Amino acid sequence: MSRNEVVGPRFEPVSLADEEEVKHVLVNSVLGLWDVVNNLTRLRPSRRDRYRVTIFGSARAKAGTFGDEETKRVAAALAEMGCDIITGGGPGLMQAANEGAATSPAHASPSGSGSTYPSNRTSMRT
Repeated sequence: MSRNEVVGPRFEPVSLADEEEVKHVLVNSVLGLWDVVNNLTRLRPSRRDRYRVTIFGSARAKAGTFGDEETKRVAAALAEMGCDIITGGGPGLMQAANEGAATSPAHASPSGSGSTYPSNRTSMRT
């Protein structure tokens, strides 16, 4: 097998009506993102650059939900590693990302783009 071949589990479709399986998929996906973050922390640049991570998410996500809290935690961890956090500047997950980045003592200023989303009919700013 070559190094470029992707090996992994088969992914069968999951009905959104199967709430337990949907929850299982979502939890595994979020935990899988932590595996990605942990793996990426092994990389070291040959010179000191600032990395920028863009987080665009649902403007409709409510504060205090699982997604909101996990977005804050990921953004804080990335900011602690020296990454700049760039968002759409809106409410929901983008606000959570800015708040998470701001909690890190090593954070750079989080940045929102002030994007306007026609479906929301509001300008999003931080």
